[in-house]
Amino acid sequence: MSSVFVGGGGTAEQSLQFDNIYKEKVLDIEARPSCLYIPLALEKPRHNSAFEWFCETYSFFECPTLLRTVDDVIGDYTSIYLGGGYTHRLLYALGSLGLDGDYFSDAVTNGTIIYGGSAGGVLMGKSLLTAREVMRDPERYMHMSKIGFNLCQGMSIRPHFGNSSEERSAIDTLAKTEGISIIALGEESGVIFCNSGSYEVFNENEVYEVHP
Repeated sequence: MSSVFVGGGGTAEQSLQFDNIYKEKVLDIEARPSCLYIPLALEKPRHNSAFEWFCETYSFFECPTLLRTVDDVIGDYTSIYLGGGYTHRLLYALGSLGLDGDYFSDAVTNGTIIYGGSAGGVLMGKSLLTAREVMRDPERYMHMSKIGFNLCQGMSIRPHFGNSSEERSAIDTLAKTEGISIIALGEESGVIFCNSGSYEVFNENEVYEVHP
């Protein structure tokens, strides 16, 4: 059973094919699946509109739950979806609710499918140094936490990969300097990390993988 889906951070149209795989896996578990939607990587005023987008885009979830307070965490969800924005904002917002990597690890162990899009995907990886905001503005972000939830088999995630020579060089340098393995995902790609210890890349032409 697949456990952690990570999307490259594209629009609903760009991620449609990858999202259809996610849909199939979710519906394989439960005909009327439930989902906890987490938009905490965005500013709070944007949460409701993001939830509207989620409900429209992932309409196979009949009554998804928007995470507002720790009480919303209670219950068994078929899936948990973490959306995009700023990775560190997501990390600290989850921490304020008492949610850490152990919560998501336990959810995966219990059969919940995790979907991380963009910042949500970065947080599921091993290192946060691959977040787009960190690579764009290292002086601002490098002093913050570097540790992700490490649910991607030791890999770190770089979304919104444009496949330029400059990006490849920066990713190569980061992997070598920090000693981390990185999967960079274009906006129409994704990767599925399975309980078996393997992972499956979708649209591999948009994916760049590097190891130290």
